[in-house]
Amino acid sequence: MTKPGLVRWGAVGASLAWAVGCTESHPPDDSPASPPNVLWVVWDTVRADHLSLYGYPRSTTPFLEEWAKQGRVFDDCQAVASTTVPAHASMFTGWMPSEHGAHNSNRAFPESCDTIAEKLSDAGYRTFLYAANPFVSRQTGLDQGFDVVEHPWQDKLAKQAVPLLLERAGRVTDADALARNLDEMRGKRWAFKSLGELARLRVQRFLRASEASQPFFVFLNYMEAHFPVVPSEQARQRFMEPPQVEASFRQPPSVERLWGYTFGVVEMGDAELQQTVDLYDAALFELDALFSQLLGDLEDLGLLENTLVILTADHGEHLGDHHLLDHQYSLYEPLLNVPLVLRGPGIEPGRDARAVTNLDLFPTLMEYLDLPTNGRGAGLSLLGSDEHAVRISESPDAPLGPVETVRVFQPNLDPTRWLQSRRSLERKPYKYIRTSAGEEELYDLVQDPGEQINLRTQLPDVARDFAATLAAEVAAFRRPPADAAAGGELTEDERAMLESLGYVSGKDESDD
Repeated sequence: MTKPGLVRWGAVGASLAWAVGCTESHPPDDSPASPPNVLWVVWDTVRADHLSLYGYPRSTTPFLEEWAKQGRVFDDCQAVASTTVPAHASMFTGWMPSEHGAHNSNRAFPESCDTIAEKLSDAGYRTFLYAANPFVSRQTGLDQGFDVVEHPWQDKLAKQAVPLLLERAGRVTDADALARNLDEMRGKRWAFKSLGELARLRVQRFLRASEASQPFFVFLNYMEAHFPVVPSEQARQRFMEPPQVEASFRQPPSVERLWGYTFGVVEMGDAELQQTVDLYDAALFELDALFSQLLGDLEDLGLLENTLVILTADHGEHLGDHHLLDHQYSLYEPLLNVPLVLRGPGIEPGRDARAVTNLDLFPTLMEYLDLPTNGRGAGLSLLGSDEHAVRISESPDAPLGPVETVRVFQPNLDPTRWLQSRRSLERKPYKYIRTSAGEEELYDLVQDPGEQINLRTQLPDVARDFAATLAAEVAAFRRPPADAAAGGELTEDERAMLESLGYVSGKDESDD
């Protein structure tokens, strides 16, 4: 059943079948000249409620607001996980984190899980992955199916990346020292994560080198909004007064204070928390500009009109909510409510209020391109009229790295309450959260959207019903593949990069 106003690309399947499996020398007469391209952009660590597209009072995404008027904007999209590896693995396969088995302690994505890139590659697409996140890479297996895989810290990109890095560094880093010691940066390699302009240059190169007759699938992961947030001075000036801009350069956020605040052993005043919000908003403004430039390039190349564009996030970010920063140790709405916009051939513009998840993108693309899903996954095609009666999100594992960071100056820290796995189940208007230790939370998201009042004791019958429903849903999950057991190995540079963010310690490795 097709939802009015949201339709798929008619005869693409016939065209692709001809392209990869037919011996005829010409396509069927009723096929389009070429199947649509696919551009999938993930703004890593972006929560929907800080985008002006979704009503945020600051103009963080002015281009997106205008562009999305001709696209389908989903107002209630939920992430299936709160960290990179399980979220990306789920988006790529349509499987829940507990089903594919990739998470914080087990970063290896199973080879037996065929991905959207593999599906499209088999259907004749040229595939390209650019990720500023080290966990969307060969080390996790999330590169499966991509013909070309690139990251901003790669040696082959140094001639393009280093000048961009030095230009961005400005007052943030000693540019001369950075230039002298680039090969020994190690812990400072985080700086490469915010080179979104490099992603644009690499996409240009890939598209110009591709066969014009072959459709493309381009997947991009941008890390501008991920801690440590280092927006340009111009972007800071848009959201901060001059004294605050100066303060943000003199006292940038530190990983020790981030995790210390999260674990309740460090307090931050209003000014410091506001700086965190201001820097985050400035990064969103930069992402918006990068997105505009990227689409402008596709238009200049004559490719945009026949391209389905997907914009979403893997998960959100805490900005002091619940006395938390970053995106670990919770499944609250700041981590789960993410943007989702589709625009392209056959997509009718409009706002869509259905309850959806970023897990739905796999079956949506499969239906849009007339490719088989093999009847798997908990996702629903966004091309239909259905919505999720219940939505489950998972935090399969909790990282120990941040705990070790804080124990350096707080050796008696007891991390028990944080080092638990979590699942949430939402069935309007309620949301239920359960930890691996059996701790329960229940919120009315209509009356209490900030999740401040735990109704577990006031509504015990509702809580029991949600617990039973969650248990039944999880029991229906498939078992993780056997090859999901071994963790992927980080390179030395990737480990150093993650150590600088506090995610990896000598005793533990963690998902970003």
